[in-house]
Amino acid sequence: MYQSQRPRYRILDRQEPPSPSSVLFRRMTRKELWATLIALVIGVLLFAFFEQHHRGVYHAPAASKQTQAAGDTFNKSAYSNTDPSSIWVVVNKHRQLNPKDYAPGDLVNPGIPLREAASNDEMKVRAATAAALKNLNDDAGKQGLHFMLASGYRSYQLQ
Repeated sequence: MYQSQRPRYRILDRQEPPSPSSVLFRRMTRKELWATLIALVIGVLLFAFFEQHHRGVYHAPAASKQTQAAGDTFNKSAYSNTDPSSIWVVVNKHRQLNPKDYAPGDLVNPGIPLREAASNDEMKVRAATAAALKNLNDDAGKQGLHFMLASGYRSYQLQ
């Protein structure tokens, strides 16, 4: 390297370290120390709570104690999630319905209020769903809530 291309280093003047009485190293008062410690503890507790909540450590309480006492458990194998005739069939962009033009044979009107602008064919649901919707709507009506069906079964062509 030529002399003119060499990097130039600047030697800084040595500075004395700040004295304890300077603004940078002043002592904290007891009040400031306690406030800092309390804020730190609260921060750690909040972090731990939200981390556990995010990971699913906290679960919603059980629906009723009678179900727990009876030992009833959810049977995941009761219905298929791949058979198009199953009420648990899962359909999304990764799991396409096979055949694409499948239509359930038990489509009925649910017997609850429907959205005004919808066609009658768009508001049909499966029979099992209609019974559950009717029970839900009746129980909600007793509590002063009113539901309306916005969308039901959609054919492949409509979707």
